[in-house]
Amino acid sequence: MAEQEPQFSVIVPLRNARATLQDCLSSIRPQLDATWELIAVDDASDDGGGAIAAQFATRVETLPEHRGAAAARNAGAKLARGRVLVFTDADVIWPPGAVERLRTQLVGRGETEFCLVGIYAPLSAGSALPSRLQAFNVHALYRALPEADCPYSGAHLLAVTRNLFAQAGGFDEAFAGATIEDLDFGYRVQALGQRIAIAREVEVIHAHEYDWRGLARNYYRKAADLAALALTRRLPPSRVSGRPGAEVFSLAAGLMLPVLFVLGMWFDWADNTNAILLLVAALLWWRDLVLARRTFGWRFAVLFYFFKWFVAFFGGLGAARGVIDVAHARLQRRRNAT
Repeated sequence: MAEQEPQFSVIVPLRNARATLQDCLSSIRPQLDATWELIAVDDASDDGGGAIAAQFATRVETLPEHRGAAAARNAGAKLARGRVLVFTDADVIWPPGAVERLRTQLVGRGETEFCLVGIYAPLSAGSALPSRLQAFNVHALYRALPEADCPYSGAHLLAVTRNLFAQAGGFDEAFAGATIEDLDFGYRVQALGQRIAIAREVEVIHAHEYDWRGLARNYYRKAADLAALALTRRLPPSRVSGRPGAEVFSLAAGLMLPVLFVLGMWFDWADNTNAILLLVAALLWWRDLVLARRTFGWRFAVLFYFFKWFVAFFGGLGAARGVIDVAHARLQRRRNAT
C-alpha cells in the first residue's frame, strides 16, 4: 500500500537552540498523524541540536554553513510535501490540542490560497520578567489586530499554502540571523492582494528566556531593519493610517515620548509636561493595559505600562538608526556616482 502523502508540513528552523528545541519538538510530534510531517532544518548548529531534532522530526536537513533563519525556512519548504507549509520557531511550544485547532482552521479554508498566523499565549514558558512581558506584549498585539486582515506575519506560527509561498518568493535570505524576515514575507504576501488572517484559537507558548539587554537589542535591531525596509521597498498601506511603512513612523513617534520625558526632567521647562506625557502614554496603550490587568492583575499591568515605554524607547532608537543608515547609504551612492 502506497504511503499517504502529508497534507501539512511543519517546518522548524534551528540554530544553537538546544535549550528549547526538545521541548518544542516533543510538544509537536505526538500531536501529528499521517496527514502531517515534521521537518527540522539545522542552520549549522554547533550545540548538538541536529541530534535532538533527529529524535522527533520526519526529516532533518543540515545546512553546510550558517545562512540564517530565512534560508533555513526556505530549505525546509523545498523538502516539504504538504500543500500547506506551517512555520514555527525552535523556541515555541505547542500546547495539547494546538494541532487539532490548527487543522480546523486550515481545512475550513478548502482549496483556496491563504496565509494565517497563530498567536502567542499570554504567559511565557520563560520565568524571567522580561520574557513574561515580551510574550504578553506580542499576545496583546495580535489580540488587537483585525482578525481577517492582519498587517503582520510572525514565524512563531505561520501557515501558508505552498503556491502562495512560491508566488511571494519565500523568505528573503538577505536578512541575517532572525530579524524581520517574517514581517517582510507577510508584506510581500499582501502586495499580491492576499490578506493575512489571525487564528486566535491557535495559541503557542514562547519559551525563549530573555534578559533586559537581549530584549533591548532585539527591539533595536528589528526596528532598524523595519525602518530600512520601509525606506527602500514599497510596503503595503498601514491598516491604521493608510500610508506605506507607517509602522516605522509610529516607532519613531514612540521614541519622542521618552525623549520628551527626559528633556522635561533635565531642563525643567514645564512643571506638568511629564505628567501629561505619562497620561498620554496611558491613553495610547489603554487597551493593552486593560487586557494586562484582566489577565494577570494590577501589579502586572503597572509593570507592563513601563515595559511599553521600554519598547517605545529602544524601538524608536532602532528606527532612527535605520533611517540614518539608509540616508548614509544613499549619500554614499550619490558621491560615488559623481
